[in-house]
Amino acid sequence: MFSFDKSRDLMRVSHTSKFSTVLKVRRIQEKKSQTELHQLQIVHAQEEATLADIKQTQETALSDAVRSMRMKATDAQTSRAFIRKLSDEIQDQSKKVNQLESLKESKREELLARTQNKNMIEKLDDKLQSEQAKENDRKEQRLIDVLAQRIRTDRA
Repeated sequence: MFSFDKSRDLMRVSHTSKFSTVLKVRRIQEKKSQTELHQLQIVHAQEEATLADIKQTQETALSDAVRSMRMKATDAQTSRAFIRKLSDEIQDQSKKVNQLESLKESKREELLARTQNKNMIEKLDDKLQSEQAKENDRKEQRLIDVLAQRIRTDRA
């Protein structure tokens, strides 16, 4: 029912791995990178939607200009200027989208590296803990063997 020797349980409770602080930092860094990547993905999607809207507006303006062949010269100039302005906006927006795409890719690589670092530290921590548990088991077994041998020699 109740174990008289609680030393092994106390060792487990009080045991903090030498990797615990590093592991905690790595987890925080990984979470931060995930958050940044998610925010970049949202901004990227918004910018792509803006680009699609500008392109749609330009297509509408072009089709309206083609449909109304007989328009005044001032209306034609205004229409051309509007279409040219939309083309410039499309180029600027495309640059923004491309920059966000490259930034997103670099964040992905950063997240991958941080995840690999965290996993490596976790594996090292697990290995250290299993080695320490084996060592504790060996010490406990030696103690049991010594006690058993003393009992045998006392009886003899």
